Amino acid sequence: MNIINLTSEQLLQTVEQGEFDKKLLCCTEYTVVLMTQSWCPQFTMVKRMIEKLPEMDNVKVLMTVYDKDPAGKEFMHFKESVFNNHLIPYLRFYKNGTLYKESNYLSRGAFLQFVQ
Repeated sequence: MNIINLTSEQLLQTVEQGEFDKKLLCCTEYTVVLMTQSWCPQFTMVKRMIEKLPEMDNVKVLMTVYDKDPAGKEFMHFKESVFNNHLIPYLRFYKNGTLYKESNYLSRGAFLQFVQ
């Protein structure tokens, strides 16, 4: 499965709007946003698991490794204060643009269950 990296501009727009832009969340039935930091061992496992999944027309995965991004400190503060999540990796699952599930780690089976 293809993973699309979020840009610094998209992260800052999320901070300003209080949520990911609807344009990012549209065009597929399910959008999964994976937020993490580069040193996180669970991130490596989750990313590999997602990359090994077959392409699904109804699923899009967006990702930020925010400790490597110029907007990272601002985004991390936002994630922890607005999304109220201090753990990594942090996944937000959207269906038709609406948040319906959050997770910090999950198995391949659980991931597939959330997008089917």
